[in-house]
Amino acid sequence: MQLKTIFDEFNRAYYNNPMPFEDVISSDGVRNSYELSYNPLCDYDPYRPQVYNGSELLLEGSDYTIDYEKGIITFIKIPPAERDGIKFIGFFMKCNLREFIDFYNRSVRLMQITFPPKKMIEINFEKDIADDPDASIEYLDLDKGTLRSIHKVYEIFQNKTDKYSVPFTQRDKLILFSDDNINIRGRFNSDYGYHLNSNLSGVKFPFYIYGELKLDEVEFSNIALDTPIYFEDNSRNQLIILLGRFMYDAWSHKSTPLIATVLNISTKQDLRITLQSLDLQLYSDLRSNFSKVAIPNTYKKDYSKND
Repeated sequence: MQLKTIFDEFNRAYYNNPMPFEDVISSDGVRNSYELSYNPLCDYDPYRPQVYNGSELLLEGSDYTIDYEKGIITFIKIPPAERDGIKFIGFFMKCNLREFIDFYNRSVRLMQITFPPKKMIEINFEKDIADDPDASIEYLDLDKGTLRSIHKVYEIFQNKTDKYSVPFTQRDKLILFSDDNINIRGRFNSDYGYHLNSNLSGVKFPFYIYGELKLDEVEFSNIALDTPIYFEDNSRNQLIILLGRFMYDAWSHKSTPLIATVLNISTKQDLRITLQSLDLQLYSDLRSNFSKVAIPNTYKKDYSKND
């Protein structure tokens, strides 16, 4: 999945559609900055603005700069005084890409603390020991390969059938397997490590790690929407709701006319009522979509008992 998938879902959920508009700027020959009719402006392709001086297409960075959040255009060289001399063609949204990424990063930081996604990952043979029937390892580095997606390990299992729990200690990103209590199956050889009387600890391939996924933040760029991310369905729903929560919180600190325009409200009283209902609805959605399954399980099952 790419970030664009979450961005599209967010836009559909909150009607965050790019809306076209056109401004005509009459330069007075003195000012170099002009406030546009709408903000925030779309800041990703194909909705980036185009600015014309007559028939000449001006270039961003060379001829002008734009504050996409505030909707202000600043000309590097002051245009000569001329009525209706410059045409600005652009799109505006409730939440542009830069704001969305800021809300996204705040949301994943909150989710990492409250209800992070989890996954069972199979760890299979490494190439150099795949031919050894007794191959076993004593430690695991989570910073390598596909394991970089694991933020925290809850439990390790030798197989999927009976989920025989493997004792381990996690020191930062290093998983150390312990031989404590590995002889719980009496005189028979254990699935865990080597044979019963061996003082060598280790885990045979394949084994399974149940852990918390690491939620990476995203940097804003022209290709930010191509960033690969992973969310299961329930976590995605919670993320979309948190994004909406942050968006509405940001609106509450902006000007009343802007909020009223975005929400199509005419009076301040209607605005207060609507914002309150949105606030309550978002909290209600968050509660209804909250899954207890997503809460880290602190209960340690005793696998030594045959129940």
